[in-house]
Amino acid sequence: MAAETASGGKSRHGIPCSLSSSHGSPSGITPQRSSLTPSVSGLSTEAPYQFLDVAVDNSRGTPQAPTIELWGHGLELMHHYVLHTANTMSIRPDMQHVWRAVMPEIGYDCPFVMHGILTIAALHKGYLIPSERDKYLDLAASHQNAGLEAFRALLHTVDDNNWIPFFCFASLILFYVASDPVRMNKEHSLEDSPDVTSLFVFVRGIRAILEPYQSRLGKTNFGPMAQGVWIVDPGDPEYKNPPLRHSPLPRDVFEALDYLTVFFKENLSDVARDDYTTAVGELGKAAYLMAHAGANLEVGMVVFWPYVISENIMADIQAKNPYAVGLVEETHGHGRRTAGGAPCTFGGSEVAEETDFGF
Repeated sequence: MAAETASGGKSRHGIPCSLSSSHGSPSGITPQRSSLTPSVSGLSTEAPYQFLDVAVDNSRGTPQAPTIELWGHGLELMHHYVLHTANTMSIRPDMQHVWRAVMPEIGYDCPFVMHGILTIAALHKGYLIPSERDKYLDLAASHQNAGLEAFRALLHTVDDNNWIPFFCFASLILFYVASDPVRMNKEHSLEDSPDVTSLFVFVRGIRAILEPYQSRLGKTNFGPMAQGVWIVDPGDPEYKNPPLRHSPLPRDVFEALDYLTVFFKENLSDVARDDYTTAVGELGKAAYLMAHAGANLEVGMVVFWPYVISENIMADIQAKNPYAVGLVEETHGHGRRTAGGAPCTFGGSEVAEETDFGF
């Protein structure tokens, strides 16, 4: 499989990518954009993929897109990514290896993946060096917008033979979408949370396109990313008795989720009640995974949740329905109460701190 080798050419993975090509930067690509607004689950080859708009960075103007061929900052950022950034994106050594070695192998032959890698490296350096933050945030925005343009233009071509580079870039973008506190140049603190609605929209949009290929992930060098978060079997007798001693989760997290389930059962009609109680159950799975992980949290333990909630709840989230707002607050609340008294439990920014998610 293409993901298992570092060699390749212009049509590696079925995508016309070459670092020696004059098209290393996709700044000259002008994808066709429709005026239609499809749902994230009903995309066509003509769809403009509006869910990707949440990943466009317009906050720093429109700096000229960098070219991968240039040394200087590109070399600096790749060096930083391999030595430092990749190790903050996971805790498990096998998953760190995927970020540090396997992902760049794809990027060497596919410029939009390389743009994604350099984006995250620049964002990380901007966070670490406040005195040079503007410079690195500008570099991050340039690489992000350049990579996203090519990704968007080629996304309708994804198939059984070339899906891996698209998976790589989508995985990298996820960190970027969740990093808006850093990108907005805020002082990083536990009060800074990512735009959860945008994060959900992005995850759902990517799922609609890449879900047919997810089952193949375990048979590639990206296997640890598919398996690394499932550290306990729901059938294990100790599954519902996790130790919380070293966990950043609130000690009453499971009681709060039970309360939320009762709240939805008592206040919602049949269809909505089923959707919301099921969503709380899936959120509970994330909580159990995180609790069993203790201090060794992986981002995927939380991120899988938007994949499994219903389309009805997703629509409610986008419409800012108060019940949906209360449910979403479970992923990053700080003890606030919403939706007529529903509690907030997760403290997601604290979880982000523990995992280095958002650096």
